[in-house]
Amino acid sequence: MTKKVYVKNQFNLNYHYIGLEKLLEQNNHKIVYLSTSHLNRILKSLLTLDYKLFLMQLSSIYYHLRLFLSKDEKIVLGVKPYSYRLFILFVLFNRNKMYYHTSYSNWHKKKDFKSLKIKFWNFMLTKKFVHIFSVTKHTKNQLIKYFNVNQSNISVVYHSIDQNFYKGSKKQTEFDFIFSGRLTNSKGIIELINFFKSKNSWNLSIVGKGDLSSFVTTSAKKYENIQYHGFKKNKSDLRELYLKSSFIILPSKKQSDWEELFGISLIEAMYCGLIPISSNHIGPKEIINHGKDGFLLNEENFFEQMVTIFKNVNKEELQKIKNSAYYKSMKFLPQNISKNWNEILI
Repeated sequence: MTKKVYVKNQFNLNYHYIGLEKLLEQNNHKIVYLSTSHLNRILKSLLTLDYKLFLMQLSSIYYHLRLFLSKDEKIVLGVKPYSYRLFILFVLFNRNKMYYHTSYSNWHKKKDFKSLKIKFWNFMLTKKFVHIFSVTKHTKNQLIKYFNVNQSNISVVYHSIDQNFYKGSKKQTEFDFIFSGRLTNSKGIIELINFFKSKNSWNLSIVGKGDLSSFVTTSAKKYENIQYHGFKKNKSDLRELYLKSSFIILPSKKQSDWEELFGISLIEAMYCGLIPISSNHIGPKEIINHGKDGFLLNEENFFEQMVTIFKNVNKEELQKIKNSAYYKSMKFLPQNISKNWNEILI
């Protein structure tokens, strides 16, 4: 009988588990994704006559009930830190083997370490979770520092490249840039638009949605070198846009409780032959080796630094960086990342 590993991610980010899927496939295991917000999704499925979504919710509800009555099943939880949801999941799945998956980078922001909520989280992180899977080394170090989690109980597991991005591009380097992500102030969208509207010989494609979608739409209509492609749910469509570009740009700005984490868009673009240019934040720093396979820039003078780089680097050097970025991206293929999930099999 095929063994199952259950995954419940608070935001239904199932694409974060491509490496785990590969490992389980290689070992005759099956992954089962448990949905969240069942009532909302059932109502949505009924209103839109989406029978597939309706059946998925019924299946997820069935597995929740089954796990409540079971013991020693393996469940990977992706829950926002300090969320009350973890207590509910603890009640539901207490008799099973629970694992934790996180990319959160600011565990030290919560000062009240004497509160019951923090004490409960401390219990889960140090006593209850069989193993913790951290998306970055930084997150692992934070858990060790602020919760005294045994370092042997944490594995660093980077995100993996979607299979639709296989086969790298060999496009020649030109000044064609692409941004892919949330269209919000924290992503540096306003600064990005303001820079490119003054650089009409450089082309910018923007993919995504968010609070600044209207601003991007208006800008794209006004400036010929800026194109807005909306949100691309289909990864194959996104890949085609990457293959028409030469650089992926990510001018993110730190917030009080956030900075750019491990960007899947970066490694996917690198695999398509793009050179990454990103703010020097926690996530990108674990992907990019500045000047070797991409560029890490200070957010305070991001675009000034970028202009300076292009004044001082020639096409041959850019081609070398591009090739290095492509080979770096292979580190994040499912067959390589899957090995770091091995603790789930023990």
